[in-house]
Amino acid sequence: MLGSSVSLAAVFLTLVPLAALPLAAEEIQGDSYWGSVEEGKGVEPVAPVLHDTSALFGWEDTLYQLSATDAPGRSAQQVLVDAIAELAPGLSIDCFSRWTTGSWTDLAAAGLGDPRPALPASYAPAGMNLTYYKAPTLDCSMGEAAEPWPTRFEARFADPAGSRLDLRAEWTGTNATATTGRLTASSATWSHGHLAYVVAFDNPAIGADAVTAVARALDPAFQKECTRWVSEGTAARLSDHGIHTPIAPAGFEEISGTQTVRAAPGGCTEGDPIAPEIDADWVFAAGNVLLEVGATRDETVKEDLSLEGGLVLADGSVRWTDTQGTAYYVFSHTLDDGPALSQEDLFAVARSLDPDVPLP
Repeated sequence: MLGSSVSLAAVFLTLVPLAALPLAAEEIQGDSYWGSVEEGKGVEPVAPVLHDTSALFGWEDTLYQLSATDAPGRSAQQVLVDAIAELAPGLSIDCFSRWTTGSWTDLAAAGLGDPRPALPASYAPAGMNLTYYKAPTLDCSMGEAAEPWPTRFEARFADPAGSRLDLRAEWTGTNATATTGRLTASSATWSHGHLAYVVAFDNPAIGADAVTAVARALDPAFQKECTRWVSEGTAARLSDHGIHTPIAPAGFEEISGTQTVRAAPGGCTEGDPIAPEIDADWVFAAGNVLLEVGATRDETVKEDLSLEGGLVLADGSVRWTDTQGTAYYVFSHTLDDGPALSQEDLFAVARSLDPDVPLP
């Protein structure tokens, strides 16, 4: 039931017709529009909002929520504009925040920066789309202004060699304080307020400085110090966080492996300290015997109760956690029914990975 505290997010969040929402107020029906009306002195004022096919506004202690369809010679939005003039004759349409399709010149009005001056010189625009609620041209002081959540911006750029850059900014229900951005040599993802941003070059050689420049142009509040910098395949960075490269028994060769560290550089002036995230794995082989080794540090480790407090031993495997919340495993198996590594060998590999492993 709609009461005195009306949430614009509840009305428009999924961009469904207003008539699809549960309405306990009196129904209203007009020429190609329908909705509900709630009357009473307790109805709080709301900022008028006009979408393509729906509208929310108050007039003389009455709250209106309308939906509309196209009519002969009139779009659904024009039907709503005519209905507003009929139902609230003293309410100017200039008091409404309006769902608008914009261009490059509207980025500031949508709360975004213009990324084009920060692009590498060879990149040219290859398409853009911007939709947002345009602020009313009149300050009618009729309640809280419309939230910026419907904002959605997408743009693509390309260079003569065929490399591409994709940009995106859109409303998200998660506040920025609940997420941490990531920065790589070719991309960045982060949040500011309720907007989530993406800068993604498909050229991995573009470099983090170029990514950062575009990110700051799109969102001047972007701080690279508040993102986890992603680096891959660097044993030195693993050792910085207390994780060592495992030493396999004699005769084993490394056949695959990935090591990724996501860590903030320090100096962030917002929020809590940013804990590093680590994903590392190695696979070694000797004949038909495989040895798999890994280390993971992120929030999922804290949620894995089977690893809490120490060590899990099983045939052919060792699992444990350290005091920093890193989960480790050493696992050996064969490609047939032959013998795998002995427990003594598994323990030696475990100690090379983490000298403080609490082995018996």
